[in-house]
Amino acid sequence: MGGKAFDQEEAKRLYDAGKSDTEIGRELHASVGAVGRWRKANDLPAQKPRTRRTWDVDKALELYQQGLSDDLIGEQVGTTAQAIHNWRNSQKLPPHPRKRWSRDEARNLLAEGLSDEEIAQRLGTTTNAITCWRFGGGVKAAAAPRWDVERGRALYEQGLTDRKIAAEIGVSAKTFGDWRRRNKLPPNRVVPSGPTRKWDTEKARELYEEGYSDQEIAERIGTTLAAVAAWRRENGYIKGARKRTWDTEKAKQLLEEGYSDLEIAEEVGTTKGAVCAWRRLSGLGKPGKGRKKRSAE
Repeated sequence: MGGKAFDQEEAKRLYDAGKSDTEIGRELHASVGAVGRWRKANDLPAQKPRTRRTWDVDKALELYQQGLSDDLIGEQVGTTAQAIHNWRNSQKLPPHPRKRWSRDEARNLLAEGLSDEEIAQRLGTTTNAITCWRFGGGVKAAAAPRWDVERGRALYEQGLTDRKIAAEIGVSAKTFGDWRRRNKLPPNRVVPSGPTRKWDTEKARELYEEGYSDQEIAERIGTTLAAVAAWRRENGYIKGARKRTWDTEKAKQLLEEGYSDLEIAEEVGTTKGAVCAWRRLSGLGKPGKGRKKRSAE
């Protein structure tokens, strides 16, 4: 069979889904003639023209307003990118650019056993884009990972270190650490030996309602970031739901009086890092020595 080679198993799947030679060729980056010759060689009749598909215009408009591209909108409302393109032009709406996604990250997700659809959802692109990338680059769908990712994540959220998690799931600490870094998860610190630490969930709730981050809550109540994040999810609290504000005018006054970043943070109810960042972004000078050092002098 002449023409550009394409995945015949995928072509059969698309044919069974009722797609025409043109649609199969578009998805597999093959010519209509090549698909037609493959179909005839396999004694498959041509698909009958399908009736005009209908799709939810209101939902398409909502997705457009969220900044999605034509292909993503089409996939979510059950039509083609070309149909969305034509509708958008009829409404005189400018196009949104396609979101770029990392091939390296896609390979990492494949290695974790995710399907094309799951990878597409993670990377903000279409399932078809991932499938075409795999076929075009000769990348096969990876088998399920050799270790239980969900169990590894659960152990991480319990506050266990990479080494302890690796021992539980039967891999090396490096393997788990690489997975953790790919998922942008900070390492859990080593917890001192002894009985399991208990922490004040009521205090954690108060800090959350005041707008403190997971890291700040963990530091203030003496537990791990992962433990706070797990507690927050279990209670249905949204990460970063509130943005904590503090009195920058008061902070500026204290800075002029010679207070240190830490002292200012304690007075206005924020962290030393937040004060330091605010001071630098505002173009303000270095902090003073602090009250204790001044009194000692």
